[in-house]
Amino acid sequence: MSTNGGYGLTGKPKAHRKYIGAALLAGFDGGLYLVKDNLN
Repeated sequence: MSTNGGYGLTGKPKAHRKYIGAALLAGFDGGLYLVKDNLN
């Protein structure tokens, strides 16, 4: 029995970093594509 605050996702906390990083990278790449497309 361990104490926790009941916040966040269950499981390993570091396991979700790759999904957050991939989503940020995809969003940045998509935004860069849109900006680059509008400059031409």
